[in-house]
Amino acid sequence: MKDTLLDQRQFFDKRLEEISKIDDTEVRFQREVQLLHSERVAEFAYRSGLTRGKILGLGLERFTSDIIDGMNQTSSRVLPSDLSSYDSAKQYQQITRASSDALLQFALNYVNRWVMYNNLFNRKE
Repeated sequence: MKDTLLDQRQFFDKRLEEISKIDDTEVRFQREVQLLHSERVAEFAYRSGLTRGKILGLGLERFTSDIIDGMNQTSSRVLPSDLSSYDSAKQYQQITRASSDALLQFALNYVNRWVMYNNLFNRKE
């Protein structure tokens, strides 16, 4: 399966570069906000798909809800949400991507830890 994250990010980079050329600052800001929101949604979809794929690949589909709920409780409130607190859309994008990468790594590690603890305590469900 092809890893599409790089292609996805390059698409958003190109769009952000195009938007940065808009002279009207209010219009530019609105379009940046829309684009960055779309990128956050796309990043979430990528993380979710990859994590759920790992869960299914390990044969843990019947525990998907338990794993995802525990992961979400542990990682809540990580991604930045207020664009106005950053100097530029590019800075916000970079911080969001770094957070997204960290969340993805956390999610994949969380699944591994869940398997380890499940095996350790021999959960029979």
